Amino acid sequence: MHYKVAVIGLGYVGLSLSTFLGTKTDVIGVDSDYEKIRLLSKGKSYFYEPKLEYYLKKSIRKGLRFSND
Repeated sequence: MHYKVAVIGLGYVGLSLSTFLGTKTDVIGVDSDYEKIRLLSKGKSYFYEPKLEYYLKKSIRKGLRFSND
């Protein structure tokens, strides 16, 4: 079974959750902060967590998307 998940709010928990779920399923992360969305879409995190950027880039290649709508 293939799931589609939306994560509302890309703070510390939301970003980590969407990044790691994004390695296995379709995920769209939603946040109202345009600059945060712009940064994340480039595969860059705005905070440090070990290996987060590695998994973020991997998830983006698999289809992780970000939006402020």
